[in-house]
Amino acid sequence: MSRSSARTWIAVAAVVTTLIGVTVAVWAFLKWLQRPLTAVPRVDLDRLAGSWYPIAGSPKVDRRLGPGEIVLSHQGLGLLDIDVAKHSSSGEVRKRVVALATDGGGVWKLDGGPLGRTLQVLALAPDYSACLLGSPDRSVAVILSRTRSLDRSLWRHFTDELARQDFATNKLRQVSGTRVRLSKPAEAPRKVASPESEGAEPKTSPDEGASKNGTPLEGKAPKKAPAKSEAKAKEKSSDKAVEPGKASEGAGARDTAKASSSPKASQGAK
Repeated sequence: MSRSSARTWIAVAAVVTTLIGVTVAVWAFLKWLQRPLTAVPRVDLDRLAGSWYPIAGSPKVDRRLGPGEIVLSHQGLGLLDIDVAKHSSSGEVRKRVVALATDGGGVWKLDGGPLGRTLQVLALAPDYSACLLGSPDRSVAVILSRTRSLDRSLWRHFTDELARQDFATNKLRQVSGTRVRLSKPAEAPRKVASPESEGAEPKTSPDEGASKNGTPLEGKAPKKAPAKSEAKAKEKSSDKAVEPGKASEGAGARDTAKASSSPKASQGAK
């Protein structure tokens, strides 16, 4: 090998090593910037034990679990025995995972398996009917329920919690064979009519009673009919309005009538 070719290979190796070092440094920096998850402060592991069904999860969980059942049992002192059963067309595959719960039961250290190395309980239904698990690197998220269906209000609560803790909720996949059911509104209680109210007359408002009887209510003035004084005034004014010539003739006739009827005028004529 010539010296020029050796120098070329050394340069290429140096560039590749530098790129790998930069990539690792950037990855470590981003991991350092990533804020830690907030787990449920206290979990009753005895109540958490039992059968669970995966309702939805990240693509990794969907591939590794799929339709199946997870049986969790508490052995004491925070030791959890997790039996994962995956149902597929080729049959049922079971795998046993051991986990140690710390930090009040909200953080699980697993010995491997389909759910990763570390899981945290991010949300939990008050009656322990559903729970939300996630990994610190945000690559694993799984919603578990006691049955193969989940209430929509819990679904929204869990997805909001994932979004709040910087999980990619658009990658969440619902497991086949499960469903998210709508919450049924509470029915209004029916009113039962009492025997006394069956024969009673229907109640009427005070205004209705007053209008039916024809008498005004106390403290309320009766409604007045529309006034006709304005119409009568207009008619009188129209009768009095005459032409100017006729008005003068009428005035002269009235003067002569007064003069003839007065006694003084009759004496002067004699």
